[in-house]
Formats: sequence, structure tokens, C-alpha cells
Amino acid sequence: MTEAADLIVSLFAEFARLIIIRNYAVIFWEKKDNKRLPVILYAVSYVLTTASYLFLHSMILNLITTFAGILIISFAYDNKIVRRLIGSAIILAISVALDLLAAVLLMDNPTSENYDLTSSFISDFLFFLSSIIAGKLFKDKKDDTPSYEWWYVLVITIGSTSVIFVLAHDNVVSRITVIWLCIVLFIFNYIIYNLFTSIEEKHEYEHELLILKMQMNIYESQIAESIKRDEVVRLLRHDMKHHANELYHLADTGDMDAVKEYVTHMGEQIHLADPKVNCGIPAIDGVLGYMIMQAERKGIEVHTHVAVPESMPLSSYDMNILLGNLMQNAIDAAEKCEDKHIDVLIRYDRSCIFIKISNPYVGELNCRDGEYLTTKKDSKDHGLGILSIKSIVERYDGSIYFTEEDGRFVVKTVLMTGRNN
Repeated sequence: MTEAADLIVSLFAEFARLIIIRNYAVIFWEKKDNKRLPVILYAVSYVLTTASYLFLHSMILNLITTFAGILIISFAYDNKIVRRLIGSAIILAISVALDLLAAVLLMDNPTSENYDLTSSFISDFLFFLSSIIAGKLFKDKKDDTPSYEWWYVLVITIGSTSVIFVLAHDNVVSRITVIWLCIVLFIFNYIIYNLFTSIEEKHEYEHELLILKMQMNIYESQIAESIKRDEVVRLLRHDMKHHANELYHLADTGDMDAVKEYVTHMGEQIHLADPKVNCGIPAIDGVLGYMIMQAERKGIEVHTHVAVPESMPLSSYDMNILLGNLMQNAIDAAEKCEDKHIDVLIRYDRSCIFIKISNPYVGELNCRDGEYLTTKKDSKDHGLGILSIKSIVERYDGSIYFTEEDGRFVVKTVLMTGRNN
């Protein structure tokens, strides 16, 4: 039974490490579109490393085959050979370091009957724990979803590791019971990990849908506004003969006041054909025009001053997230105030875009450690807006500041346009 138990532990431990290496792989390397290749390469790696562990009882040979196995897995992803080698070396180094840590944690009880079993599983759990932490720290995400829920996963994994540590010091529990407990605990932890991952992906997907919905609203608004302008211009063109006759008649009678009043009225009609914002950059004109219309529907006046070169390339997606969230926050705050007006300044200077948005507010601002936080009740969902803003600012190697000036809340943003992704 002992040999069978050891075989089960070896097979499962290597399989668990393969799963954990996959967590690291998506951090270091980019996925390929080929879905069959990863399955084949992971299978080859598993056979190689498991056979080495079972038949080659040499630490050096095991390290070489483990490195080779990780390197084989790297070819399931798109990257240069140098990055494959560096990533494989880092993953191996982390694995070896945690093997040593597991040995150190159990060095006070090396005579335990379950020492060899629990040492392998503790090493795997530590490796799994490190992959979760590394994934949250280094994995690049387009959307910065709040990650405090991941503390639950970490606590569960740490708790499971502690249970195995206790089993290592218990000589009463049979080896087969220890094996099945460890296997069940790992499967349980992996299911929870995948559950939280799927929940996070769902949040990201829903956030993407909200952004796309807002973009569609912007396009719809632009189309409606364009139709309205075209209609006004068409009517003016159609009636221009009548306007000319009327002006000629008023001028002929010498009634200059009537002429001025008539021209003023025509100017008002022509003004209706003007876009809300017209800086020449669709990425800015679209989202600002849409948000200004939303503000006007709530009785909020928006003063804009936009001075940027028309040739400057800007992502509509990024500007939609940045300006859309900043303007929405300003509108929500100004809506509660008597002084309903928002000031927007956007200017370009030496490869930088400076954005300044100020709005009135009521009540007290939620400031913690110099950081202004959302004051809305549903802080979890509304906090996404602030995180999205910061992610765009970081993408452009910029900076953002939240201040108070003359009783108004002010957001100042600087974007480096020459270094955007």
C-alpha cells in the first residue's frame, strides 16, 4: 500500500504543479490562438517531469528535467526565446525556494510517518499561494477590478496549508487518509480559485459592456445631433430667399432695430446647428458632447475650453473611459447643488494633454490618506470608475490629482500623448 500511496502522491503532486505553472505562464507569456497545442505540450511536460521524478533519483537531473518541462510549456505561448528562458528560470527558482521553505517548516519533526507526504503537499500549496499573489500583483489587466475579494482565496489557501502542517505532526492519522485529505483540499482550493477568477472575469465583461453601451449612446447622440443640425441648415437654406426678402424690406424701411432683431433670431437658429464641442478630435468631441447633453438635461451648465491639435491621435476607447467617468462624477455632484455648473479645460502643451474638470459639491469629501474616494453608497461598483480612470492615466504614463479650490472639487489630469499604449 505504501508504494501505491507514494505513486498517487507523486502523480498528483506533479499534476498540481502543472496547474500552478499554468497560473504563472499566463503572467509571463501571451496566449496563442491554437487551443490544441497547449494540451499537447502540457501533457509532454507532465510525462517528462513525472518520469524523471519516479525513475531518475537525482536532484540535479530532476531540476534539469523540470526546467525543460517548463520551457516546453512556454512554447504554447507567444514570446521570444529569451523571455521563455527567463520566465522558465523564474518559475523553477520559485518552485525550488518553496520546496526548501516547506522542508524548513517541517524540519522540527522529520521522523513523522507523514513527513514525506505532507512536505510535497505543503510545497504545492505554497507554490499555489505564490501564483495567486503573483497573478494579482503582476498580471496586466485592462480593467482594474477591486481585488479585496481575493483575500478570501488567500485565507482559504493559507488555512488549508495549516491543516496539512498539523497533519504532518500527527502520527495517528493514517497515510492514506492524509493523502486523500490533501488531494481533496487542493481540489477544493483550486475550485474556489477558479470560481473567483470567473467572477472577476464576469465583472470585467460587464464593465466592458457598460463602456460599449456608453460608446453606443455617444454615437447615437452624435447621429441625432448631426441630423438635427442638418435639418436646421436645410430649413435655413430653404427659407434663405424669404429671409433675404424680409431683410431687404426692413432695411428699405430704415427700421434698423427690426433688422438687428431679425438677424439675432437667425443667429440663434444657426447656433442650434453648432456641435457641443468641436475641437476636431472625434475621441474628445464625441464623449464631451454626449456628457454635456446629459448635464443639460439635469439643468447643469457646462463651460468648456478645448485647445488641442486636430492631428493628435487619441483612442476613443480610452477617452470614453477617462472623460466619461470624470464628467459623470462631476454631473452627479453638481446635480445636488444650487450652483449647477461644471468647468472643463483641455489643452495641449509639449506632448502632454492637460485636463482640468471642476464642479461644485455638497457635504464632506471622502478623503483618506490624501486619496479622495467615492461618497456614493454603492462604493464597490462606483469605485470601478475611479480605478478605470487611474488605469487609463497609468497607460499614458500620466498623473492625476484631486484637490479643492474655492469650494469646488477639482480633478487635474496629465497624459503623455507620445507614450500611450
